[in-house]
Amino acid sequence: MTDFAGVIAKYGKYVGAPDGRSMQPMLRSRRDAVVLVAPHFPLKKYDVILYRRASGQYVLHRVISVKNGYVICGDRLWRKEYGIRDENVIGVAEGFFRDKKYVPCTNRGYQLYCRVWCALRPMRSLVFHLKVYGKALLRKLGIHGNKD
Repeated sequence: MTDFAGVIAKYGKYVGAPDGRSMQPMLRSRRDAVVLVAPHFPLKKYDVILYRRASGQYVLHRVISVKNGYVICGDRLWRKEYGIRDENVIGVAEGFFRDKKYVPCTNRGYQLYCRVWCALRPMRSLVFHLKVYGKALLRKLGIHGNKD
């Protein structure tokens, strides 16, 4: 397992491809790379952070608010995770590589994406539930979609 904090301490940054889909559409699993640097506290809303859960699992998610710790959520997710503290945070994204093009977190287009995507977070839950329960309802009714 990678010692993220050690790499950041030694080289000033860590560059690597995330393994997971929770930060889609911003980061594609094993295709894009995120650039992490030492965290600056206090973190701000929209920062993407690498933190370690009590279970030892490393997670890369976005700060969606700051209230008694940080409230975190992946871009593809809708459920919030509460109470992330400074001591849990290992790194903060400085930017990312998408198809070999570097996008800094200061990029205006990226900053607009953050605001719009976070504003739409509650809608992700609705879309997910409509998709899951809609498919179940169609199966119950004996209506099967075409799988072209």
